[in-house]
Amino acid sequence: MKKTATSKPSANTWPEKERYLQFIKGLEIKNLILKSCKAELVADQVDFAKEGAFNVHDECSYKMRDENTCVVTLEYQLAAAYSGQKEKVLSIAATYEVTYKVSAPMTDEMFGVFSKTSLPLNTWPYFREFANSIMTRMGLPGVVLPVLKAE
Repeated sequence: MKKTATSKPSANTWPEKERYLQFIKGLEIKNLILKSCKAELVADQVDFAKEGAFNVHDECSYKMRDENTCVVTLEYQLAAAYSGQKEKVLSIAATYEVTYKVSAPMTDEMFGVFSKTSLPLNTWPYFREFANSIMTRMGLPGVVLPVLKAE
């Protein structure tokens, strides 16, 4: 069964701290692959020296392949636009599939927390590098996206 997380879990949906820490101790990354990607330059010229805005959105889901294997799919979508304009000048999307070895099955409750804490720590560096690299290949100056910060 595939489960999806798109919003931050509320405080009352977080599993007990000890149970979550025990889950994390039994977690290992077996594989991380780029499943798909797309980049589109919409404007004829892009000048990031102008004040611009980057907006990054993510969506993720998981499925248990077997009792010790959890497969997580995560899509990052980046859009860039100049300040004061709604039209984007650049869009980049990348979908990653991360296979984890787990000592206990992933639950919806656990995934709600995992998808907003540990999962971004595992995948965000890959997307940051991908976005920087693809922008350079598009003839744009590379931009180092910021680190993720807890909300």
